[in-house]
Amino acid sequence: MLNMQCSVFRISVVISLTAPHTDTTQSSAATLFFASYDTIPKDGVISNAEFHKAAYTYDTNTDGTITRSEFVNVYHARLGTSQHQAEGTFDAIDLNHDGTFDDKEITAVYKVFDANGDGQITPEEFLSGFSHFSPGHVTTSV
Repeated sequence: MLNMQCSVFRISVVISLTAPHTDTTQSSAATLFFASYDTIPKDGVISNAEFHKAAYTYDTNTDGTITRSEFVNVYHARLGTSQHQAEGTFDAIDLNHDGTFDDKEITAVYKVFDANGDGQITPEEFLSGFSHFSPGHVTTSV
């Protein structure tokens, strides 16, 4: 338990120190998500498998596709954001703008987060990726 708390603290510090351009809410959300995505092993980086597993927690009906409604409901509940903010985040992640996202889009999003392509997302990369997928800031397509 102490190791996990130290890891979350380290992630919070790294994200805070590397995020002068990021508002507090976004930095806090990034810290929360990073800690919840970095599961087993709790090693301070997010693997492709961890990222996919975390992404599919939004697929509440477990059909393999995450709909706008599923995402918005889960995101809103986890972060306490407004419905509008959750919808904007979904729209930013829905790279092909079809109202859903699936494994292909999750993989494309992972590649954006893993900026150096080493197969691991560091806290710094996560923050950068997190801000990249803020509403109105997407330049990636699948």
